[in-house]
Amino acid sequence: MTKATNGAKSAEVSVASLLQELEQARAQATTLGQLSAAVRATAEKAKISGLLVERQQIEVVNTEPEPTSVAEVLADVMEKVGERAARALADAFNIEFDEAAIRALYDGPDVPIRAPGVSQRLIEERRPIVNGRKREIS
Repeated sequence: MTKATNGAKSAEVSVASLLQELEQARAQATTLGQLSAAVRATAEKAKISGLLVERQQIEVVNTEPEPTSVAEVLADVMEKVGERAARALADAFNIEFDEAAIRALYDGPDVPIRAPGVSQRLIEERRPIVNGRKREIS
């Protein structure tokens, strides 16, 4: 065995060794009349033993609305990583890449969507309001 391995074994820390050290600290703190330190050592022993668990609440806040259609998902992919990635995703899942609908979502609601024979009024009626903005859902 090398010196480094011997040193690591002698400095090995275990739950039992930590509990022993904390018990010694608690006993000494009690002897010295330091009740706060004694209570702290007891609490640390409880944590190490698994009797006391500190709980934390982690909250993930997503301010973006969830996509409600395939076209919205592909438009999001196109916006974040490009058209090539959006097309690849559509191909991977054997989904039709409806370029007009996806472009309408990608370019935003202010860009007129004109298909042959479709009036602007009809287009506006089909575009629901999402977060105060109109978006077309195909």
